[in-house]
Amino acid sequence: MIIFIFFLSFYLFHGLNLITADRVKSEGQHENDMYFQADSRYAVSALTEPEVHHHRILLHPLFIIYFNPLGYIINQIVHDKDITATIYCAIVGALGVCAALYFFLNIGIGSLRSVLYASILGFSSSQLIFSIVPDSYIFSALGIILLLLIAEKSKDIKSWIAVSVYLLGITISNIAFAVSAAFFYLFKGNLRLVSYRKKLLQYMGGISVAFFLLSVLQKIIYQRWMFQYVGRAEKEQQFFVHFENMADALVRGKQLFMHLFYYNIVAPRPSLIQHPLFPSIDLISFQNDTLFSYALPGIVACLIWTAIIGIALWSFIKNRLYHHNLIKTALVCLAINIGIHFLYGEDLMLYSSHWTFFVIVLIFFSLEKTNLRKQYTLPYYLVLVIFSLFLMVNNSMEAAAIIKAF
Repeated sequence: MIIFIFFLSFYLFHGLNLITADRVKSEGQHENDMYFQADSRYAVSALTEPEVHHHRILLHPLFIIYFNPLGYIINQIVHDKDITATIYCAIVGALGVCAALYFFLNIGIGSLRSVLYASILGFSSSQLIFSIVPDSYIFSALGIILLLLIAEKSKDIKSWIAVSVYLLGITISNIAFAVSAAFFYLFKGNLRLVSYRKKLLQYMGGISVAFFLLSVLQKIIYQRWMFQYVGRAEKEQQFFVHFENMADALVRGKQLFMHLFYYNIVAPRPSLIQHPLFPSIDLISFQNDTLFSYALPGIVACLIWTAIIGIALWSFIKNRLYHHNLIKTALVCLAINIGIHFLYGEDLMLYSSHWTFFVIVLIFFSLEKTNLRKQYTLPYYLVLVIFSLFLMVNNSMEAAAIIKAF
């Protein structure tokens, strides 16, 4: 409860500052594409309005039926759709931190280290930004944590169906993460799935039936379902990346690496760039940043984070951790993200909620297995505490810079 209240307050502080800030553009309202190309206007509508104006249902097919009822109730109390959406995302972000804490405890990590690992997720730029900027991504982040929690804790097929439908309903590509986890945990990583024919039919059939029934229910209540927007799939082609030469591919690879392992954890200085499709729109982005784009707290945080990654990689190789189902799942899901977003998506920060928890799990699970942690317990705790503090300070500073950008 203390963790929940702390991070809820932390996200609400930044979120309410964002939505109430004076600025020339947007007049304090959430607009599409302003922040890392987040579809905030659509998200606010989907979260709060009884007559939803949300044309991205093809990619987020059940987002409305999942989250609009509670958002509508909150808005009847708050009477401000933007503030309601801000509160909603802050609540989900704080719940994600608590779910991460519960996950670490359930895989046998000590209480204090679990709190520190979960707090590092909570202070990460990905978790912070999408807990204050409305879109579907913080809801996906929570689902991914729940997926790994169920993977480690439950063999009940109903739990697997529920979390899979939840993830699929928020963003259709999320089903790849759910299926990957199911492959290693439900089906023991056995490529001969015919051996699990009954369980496979239950799993896939359960997902299909639940998804269809919820889609019909959403259609009845909100007059919105993905099948009426199939024609919009053509428009998604504009977000695919086309490389003119090998240099373009290398630049994309570098950007993807930085967003996978650095910008999603330690925020660099945000900058305004021109929208790639709509030149009249300026948007906040990390796309033009490098490791030299950090303020002093960010430099310290990056140095510590780089050391943490290095030790984790050494432990991963030395202890052959790729034999663990958790690590296999995280690696495959990271590979899926890399495969998708090397070719799709303009502002990579927008998708960082889909990979940040996998990265954190890989790194801290690897650190848990190293003898250095056990031999130097006090210094290890001290490093984690210092990193958490610098991460909080740096990302708070950059959140304030995002607020002032317009």
